Amino acid sequence: LDRFAGRRKQWYQRRVRGIFNEDKLLCWQYVIYVISLVTITMDEQYFFPYNPHPDPKPPPHSYTSRTQYEDLVIEYIENFRRQFLSLYPSRPTLYLCPSNEHGVEKFITSFIRPSKLPFKELYDAKGAASFIADHIEYEELSYPAEFPSVLRSPTDVLKDKRGNCFEISILLVSMLIGNGYDAYCVSGTANIETTTLDLTSQTCPLLTPPPVEIETAVQHDLSPYDLLIAKRPLLSSQFQKRKEQKKRESEASLSNSENSNDSSPSQKDPYHGYRLHCWVLVLPPKRDVENAFFIESTTGTIYPLSESNYSHYISIESVWNDSNYWVNMQQPKLSHTILPTQSNSNINNINPLPSIASRLSSIASFSQRPSTVLSQNSPKQSIVQRPSFFTNMQSSPSQALPPIKSKAEPKYRSVEVKDIVFDMGDPSKWEPVFISDASQDEQDNSQVLRAPNSWVEKLHLNKETYQERYPNGRKTIHYCGCTVEYFSEYNRSDGMVKRLYIYKDKTNTQLVEEREVFANRKDFLSTRSKFPLDNKVSEQFSRGSSSGLKEHTYIYEPLDNENPIEKREMHFYPGFRLDGLILREEFVGRKIAETYADRDDLMVYRSATFADPSYVFSNSPPSSAVSTARTIQTTSSKSIESAVNPANNNTVLKLNDSEKALPIRKMSQKFARNVSIAADDDVQKLTFHIDQKKIVIRYHLGEGRITSSTRVYTKDGKAKGFQVDPFHGKPTPRQLYEDYQRFLSLERDCIARLRDTDREALEILQLRETQENYIELNVSIYDINRNKSLHGLESTAISNAARLLGRDSTFAGGVSTNMGAENRKKERRGEVDYLAPYLHSLPLDKPMTREIAVQVKEACLKAMRDRLVQKYNLIQSRLEKENSALQKRQKAREIDKTQNTPESEEEYERFVQETSFRIKILEQRLARHQKQGVEKFTTLESKLANDSRLAEFLR
Repeated sequence: LDRFAGRRKQWYQRRVRGIFNEDKLLCWQYVIYVISLVTITMDEQYFFPYNPHPDPKPPPHSYTSRTQYEDLVIEYIENFRRQFLSLYPSRPTLYLCPSNEHGVEKFITSFIRPSKLPFKELYDAKGAASFIADHIEYEELSYPAEFPSVLRSPTDVLKDKRGNCFEISILLVSMLIGNGYDAYCVSGTANIETTTLDLTSQTCPLLTPPPVEIETAVQHDLSPYDLLIAKRPLLSSQFQKRKEQKKRESEASLSNSENSNDSSPSQKDPYHGYRLHCWVLVLPPKRDVENAFFIESTTGTIYPLSESNYSHYISIESVWNDSNYWVNMQQPKLSHTILPTQSNSNINNINPLPSIASRLSSIASFSQRPSTVLSQNSPKQSIVQRPSFFTNMQSSPSQALPPIKSKAEPKYRSVEVKDIVFDMGDPSKWEPVFISDASQDEQDNSQVLRAPNSWVEKLHLNKETYQERYPNGRKTIHYCGCTVEYFSEYNRSDGMVKRLYIYKDKTNTQLVEEREVFANRKDFLSTRSKFPLDNKVSEQFSRGSSSGLKEHTYIYEPLDNENPIEKREMHFYPGFRLDGLILREEFVGRKIAETYADRDDLMVYRSATFADPSYVFSNSPPSSAVSTARTIQTTSSKSIESAVNPANNNTVLKLNDSEKALPIRKMSQKFARNVSIAADDDVQKLTFHIDQKKIVIRYHLGEGRITSSTRVYTKDGKAKGFQVDPFHGKPTPRQLYEDYQRFLSLERDCIARLRDTDREALEILQLRETQENYIELNVSIYDINRNKSLHGLESTAISNAARLLGRDSTFAGGVSTNMGAENRKKERRGEVDYLAPYLHSLPLDKPMTREIAVQVKEACLKAMRDRLVQKYNLIQSRLEKENSALQKRQKAREIDKTQNTPESEEEYERFVQETSFRIKILEQRLARHQKQGVEKFTTLESKLANDSRLAEFLR
């Protein structure tokens, strides 16, 4: 720096002489000299980069200085570097002692500080690699073929959330070693896509389907007769095979032509094979690691060494961890290193490093010094003696280096990464910097020179920074045919954590799908996929939603304002609904189809087909010609307005109050097989042709039959059919009449159920509209920082309640803590404030008066009264239904006593017993409800009279 300041001073003097005279020269020389010194002081920041956000707390002493032991190691490493360079002048330079962020040279192994962070995800290698790749912003090397002159500490990298490949790899290795892995930093070369983090030629890992496990077929015991039967050959079309072969050949030729026309970036890259890169190696057997694997620290991708999918790594020069540094001594085969201009003898002239025995003896003699020199915690001293086994080398680097050889010397060529053996204990493959002889006893081995301890402080990561995960809360990655945007949790108000743009071609021009992934949503929405080419939107929900919805899919027509929705599908989780509904398909204005599972009546399907959508019933009753037609309220195309626009980020459903009543043309029901009854009596499909005034029944197939029995009932009382089994008894007129009445009852019940499910579907759509307009996120009760907003809302509610009571702001502030604590206690006990719905609906600008208190009391009592009456009517209707069914069965038995059989008598007695049991239970429920209803109503009256919010106004 002094020499540089002197040169700058001379330059300024020469410039000044041409402008000023000799009288003013002395004054300006002094001023310029002072300015140059200040400029040099400022330029020190250029040579030693600093943190753009400096910490007011001074750095630790280990960051800004070296101990005497570290000075000893630095000199030892320097001599090692000189000897390696003299023996292998054609090999790349080793990265041994870079400067840290404070300009102090440190041995590269001391940059690694094993640390264990208190997060479960970071305990696993895959989770730690993924987090580091997401959390740290990658910066390319300033010059791709040179090592960085300044290497920042892992604590600084973790704090600034940015770093190059060497800094990110050291940070990741520090975490992996702290978690018990045998991890190493790998220094070598890679292609341009890896060093520049260009993923546009790779497929997005989120689009790769998981591997499907092929289940092996169970080998059943074959009988001797099965072996005699010739197996049927598998038929295949030779024409289709030739067609597929031609298609594959044409695609291959097209891809080859594209590759020949557009050469890869590696072929265009002038630095191919010289671009420096650093990644991570994990070796077994620690942490139950069975096979070694690479980790690309910039992306978090894991490459097992057993697979050949890491060809982007070109060469490896060295590896290191927190205890040692190894140089790769593996050479390629002889035939691959011989050049046409060089003979075989020149290749064998390369001398290896000194043997381990000689180096151990030299290090032992070198380490026989006072203990203060070998202590890693000893203070820094200015004089350090050189190792004895380097005495044959001159102190001047120019004298130690050999002369430059001619260009005819063969250039060094490293072995391919896939052929490298990672056996760190074999010195013929990996030359260590620090050597310890395992044959020596522990006392002698303690005097051997070792790698210095890490000067870096222990890594620390708070919970807020860990949850933020991405720099500035978001991150974008471009893949081949796909773009992915990542968002931190709670970074967006809609809970989106991931968004994928999937394109049809590799140029990312034609959008095929926009997939949004959500988390922490109270409506349990997990994924929303938009397909603009198909005009389709699909929403997936996780378990726990109030409606049991699993998937909601609809196809829209954006250019049709009157009929925007064409088709809608609602999938429900099995076992959530009491009616067993798992799928509801609606072709708006044409058909409704419902699929069921696990029902007691074995029904699996129900559908309704509507008449021509152009024909709509008026508000007046239907005429006699169509009096038999049933109508239900359907979710018509005009009753739903969907603001669906692929350009918008959100899809919001908006519902109107207008609805249409469409005439039903046909209804169908399908049932599963009931093995307890005969196939000719087990209904498989029941079709109600309302427009034709008939009912068609199709029964299940019998065993070994290809046709099934059918029966047709007309509305004028006639019946006809076809019975497959001639030995099955023919139905009597009485049985036909009972079946006809039962099918008419099923028809009425089918219409009622369709009306109910349609109303429920409309309620689900209204609920989805509300949830999309007012999105709420789930926040853990242990998340104190994010629950501060909830505490603020609670205090606002308390002040509003105080205003309702006619109190001033002093009262609200004085009781806010008590009321908040009381409400939290009630929530923990599961209690509910019975006045909250009624106080919330009152205007906030009016104080509490007697009239308002009476209105609140009467509204609360009326709600209780209506609820009790509703429950009473429900129990009473069920009781009347059971009594009516019993009376009908008794009358039918009295009419036709001659047709009674022992089986029918037994079935009748069982029916009477079960029905009587249900009637008895319902009567007991009704009596208990009447008794408890009076008690509940009286208790509520006393609570309202003694409530502190209403008592003083009701006196």
